[in-house]
Amino acid sequence: MKSLPKILVILFSVIILGCSNDSSNIEVPAPVPAPTPAPTPEPTPAPTPAPSDNFCPEKSAQTYDGYSLSWQDNFSGSALNQEYWSYMYGDGSDYGIPGWGNNEWQEYSDSEENIYVSSGCLYIVPKFNESNLEYFSARIRTKENKTFLFGRIDVGFSAPSISGVWPAIWMLPEENVYGGWPASGEIDILEARDDLTRELHSTIHYGRNQTNDHNYISKKTFLSDAQKLNNPLEHNIISLVWDDVGFSWLYNNSQVHSLSYSEIPDLGQNPFLERFHILINSAVGGNFPTQTPDSSQYCKIGVNECDDSKKFIIDYIAYYEKISE
Repeated sequence: MKSLPKILVILFSVIILGCSNDSSNIEVPAPVPAPTPAPTPEPTPAPTPAPSDNFCPEKSAQTYDGYSLSWQDNFSGSALNQEYWSYMYGDGSDYGIPGWGNNEWQEYSDSEENIYVSSGCLYIVPKFNESNLEYFSARIRTKENKTFLFGRIDVGFSAPSISGVWPAIWMLPEENVYGGWPASGEIDILEARDDLTRELHSTIHYGRNQTNDHNYISKKTFLSDAQKLNNPLEHNIISLVWDDVGFSWLYNNSQVHSLSYSEIPDLGQNPFLERFHILINSAVGGNFPTQTPDSSQYCKIGVNECDDSKKFIIDYIAYYEKISE
């Protein structure tokens, strides 16, 4: 047998020695731990949107020191209480004031398209009739049913936000003691216009005649976004405090305007010492709005769907008399 070449013997020895090493001495890298996943943040809940159709907060009349609640209508029935309210109709011609004296566009009706009671609120809904291209709305008053002289009046409400709309809560004399408008006075508790829902208007009208002696004093209050007039989810409260000295207007119980009779120029005989009744309406167009009504923004006659932001919603109206000391 031939002997193996020397180089093969050496190589074989190296292989044997390498295989005889203890495997426990081999360094194995430690496993890298997987990163701990960051906790998934809980999603922030979205704010609850205002219900879009016929929502009513059903708030109650408040109480005030020095006043007693004398009368209220919380619209809890299924229809307008005609012991308190009556409807007005048409374009004003039947009352001797075509266009309601202000070049208004709408006709007033008692149709449930335009006025109804539901869920504890009164809804006045100005609508556009696409078949005859006319606007319809509603206007009610307490004339001959309920009159007021001094005290405090609160109204919980949400105003519509539409171009050319003109919602109002106001008062006219029960008897024209000093003659026709404006001689016997007018008290505007609240007026709004268009989609300018941060503007609150508080006004009185007076004077000897409409033609050349119509006087008025008006205050425009700019509200915060949080207190805007169009608030169908929470509503706001407008108040008139009225006595033999003058008036104060309050919004959510904060005074926005005050006026004493002694500050009224050329008042003459004071019509604001007589009894008045309340009116609530939502006009379309006229001398007061700054925007032309856009029919595409209005709810439509014959269509049930109508967002609450386009309605004049009255939650309640309350009248308080001052307690004698």
